Amino acid sequence: MTQPESMTPAAASGTAGPAADLAPAAPGRIGVTPSFDELLPYLDAVGTWLAHRKDELDRLDAAALRSADPQAYTSDVVLAMSLWQAAGDRTQAILAVWDSGRADRAGRDRIAQLIWGRLDAGLGAGLAVSFVEACRLSDALTGQLRARLALDPAAAEAPERLAAVRAELERCREMDAGPAADPAMRARLDRLGTRLAELTRRAGMGADITGPLRELEGEAAVAERDLIVAVAGLRNLARDRERARELVNGLLERGQSVRELARRCADRIVAPPRLAVPDVSALGPVPEDRAQLTAYLGRLDQVRRAMDLAEATYAAPLAERNELRGRIDGYRAMAVSQGRAEDPALSGAYQAARAVLWTAPCDLSVARQLVSGYQSLVRASAEQPSPEEPSPEQPSPEEPSPEQRGAETRGSG
Repeated sequence: MTQPESMTPAAASGTAGPAADLAPAAPGRIGVTPSFDELLPYLDAVGTWLAHRKDELDRLDAAALRSADPQAYTSDVVLAMSLWQAAGDRTQAILAVWDSGRADRAGRDRIAQLIWGRLDAGLGAGLAVSFVEACRLSDALTGQLRARLALDPAAAEAPERLAAVRAELERCREMDAGPAADPAMRARLDRLGTRLAELTRRAGMGADITGPLRELEGEAAVAERDLIVAVAGLRNLARDRERARELVNGLLERGQSVRELARRCADRIVAPPRLAVPDVSALGPVPEDRAQLTAYLGRLDQVRRAMDLAEATYAAPLAERNELRGRIDGYRAMAVSQGRAEDPALSGAYQAARAVLWTAPCDLSVARQLVSGYQSLVRASAEQPSPEEPSPEQPSPEEPSPEQRGAETRGSG
């Protein structure tokens, strides 16, 4: 990864201070374009954080392999590595748009979307998070592993660790606020807060809280991780419900147009198709539950396919009638160009076909036969020589007068 010129000496040398333990705060948000001055230090800090996180994950992986039960850490280590890889890949995409600081406003809009938009990195079913959430989840998961493996470099600093847990629980309460708050999660956070207060009291009295504090740190990290995943799931649920509402509105409008098409077909075609046009309102309101919403979206897709079939079925006869009209007019023009349009057989065939095609309802089976017959007549007449007209340079011989006929008779007598 290219290091910006403004990178701090600690970052450039590969050493990490306390700030590198946590992902930097992201600038802006979706719809708000970050400035150059906001992005430059942020990308610098992200690079430092990624480098430090990789080193720490390698140490944690090695420590997990040396532990008495390596399998107990495998899933968390794999997820932590996947989060780091996903964050690194997204950072490379951001840096490509950043183009060493040459990104214009449109480019910085794109960077905001990459920072706050959803990662599609195969992190597992149900784990659809943004870049910012992935970084925070990586912090929480790494903190959990660090506490479980007793590799926290500040293990002896109980007051700082207690403050970090307090801040973590406060972030959890903020995420769990609002109409979508989970009572079970609220009770879980309250229990962790009670334990934190007890450990703070015991630490103030000089008691050794190393073991209980390590356990509390791990549980708080798990709670934050669960909340990040839950919040991301709720956001995705809200987005899918909005998409379902848009699909319903679109299918309602389309249903009206297809039913109008069916009425036109019934008015203008003999023996029209008989196919029901689906009514999307029969599905009921958009569900709130994820499982029910998934099934609802599947039924919406079935309605869409049924609507496609109905529209194609009712449009086909009208399209065929228009095609036959255009075809017979084309052959009529061909007959005119040949000078045979007034031929009694051709004229009669044309008028018969036109009468059927321009009469509602139109019998397509009869129209097909009449148009085909007219085509055959026009093609056959095209192969015959054109009738010759008298030439003005060669007038017809004049009729003999009665006197001339009498003289001719006397002469012959």
